[in-house]
Amino acid sequence: MPRHSVQVIAALGVAAALGFALPASAQIADLTFERWCLENQGWEEARCDARSEEDLAEFKLYRDQVERYEAEFRRKQEAERLLRERVDTQGNTNPDTSREVGE
Repeated sequence: MPRHSVQVIAALGVAAALGFALPASAQIADLTFERWCLENQGWEEARCDARSEEDLAEFKLYRDQVERYEAEFRRKQEAERLLRERVDTQGNTNPDTSREVGE
């Protein structure tokens, strides 16, 4: 499997894990180059400190993929919430439940 494909799959896996573990505002903010370089890539500290143009470009690609995944994930969550809300209210013909029918 090409290295790029493995990274895309890894990005989606990390995003999915973050999506269930952190509030939306904190998810991508916690993703730094240093953390990605040392923890995700497992590269030596000296390489991470060097911040080569190639490594920065690879991190940007990874971060962009995570951001797109998170945006789509949040969009789907909101659509599901709205659908559940509509389904929950479909059977209610008398939305004012504080009064009895016929009053």
